[in-house]
Amino acid sequence: MQVYLSCPDCIEEQARHEASSEPPDYVNTPKRLKSYPVQLTNEISYEVKCDFGHSSAVLVGSTNHEILFEFGVHSILDGYYREAITSFAASLERFYEFASRSIAIAYGCPEEKEVKCWEYVAAQSERQLGAYIYLYAAHFKEEPRLLSGSNVKLRNASVHKGKIPTRNQAVKFGNEVLSIITEISLKLWQTIPQAAHKVLSDRTQISINNIVNAGGTRPKHVQSIGLATHGKRPLEEHLKRKVMEHSRNTLDKHRKIIEELKNR
Repeated sequence: MQVYLSCPDCIEEQARHEASSEPPDYVNTPKRLKSYPVQLTNEISYEVKCDFGHSSAVLVGSTNHEILFEFGVHSILDGYYREAITSFAASLERFYEFASRSIAIAYGCPEEKEVKCWEYVAAQSERQLGAYIYLYAAHFKEEPRLLSGSNVKLRNASVHKGKIPTRNQAVKFGNEVLSIITEISLKLWQTIPQAAHKVLSDRTQISINNIVNAGGTRPKHVQSIGLATHGKRPLEEHLKRKVMEHSRNTLDKHRKIIEELKNR
């Protein structure tokens, strides 16, 4: 999935220019305000190379489950409804992990023990779901809201039996996943914000270390991207907002393919 990030150095240059007494720079301003495509992965830092020769490491402020959900959004826009359901399902599983680990940390589980315990359930989704149900009940004193039976059947048929769902089915599935994530996220951040922040910051540090150890640059800048999980709106509304951005991504991909064919 491709998103667009701005060059932090160009933004700083533009701010300095606007704060000075120099006349408007009609030639370079559009270039400095330009954004550049990057391909999202499981990491949280990306290199942005701009037309002026700057190279900056930019941190994307998002979680793994939020990125996976956006993969589902883009799959719907591309017409890949089965892939959308698998991405939404993966997003929900990773959210269960985030919630479970946040609750465990909040109740005083030592970090090294929490990491070790998660290794016992990490390989099986049913074990993760069981851990989530009991930890949620222990913290909130109630049963957690889970995926409806009809959507569980749809997920299983799509993932394991090769079912190709319709767009309406994919959107309905994504809407329920989005509703669960946003509802429980709010409750977590309201009740155990420090533990939730620690889980996110630990993942961020691991990702940054992976990048630096591989020869990459430590990020100094943070940018946000439009995520469905950050808004209080249904999936259909988010899809409408993403159409223009998605069309731009598609055109860029087609241009690259054409250029590569010309150069052969």
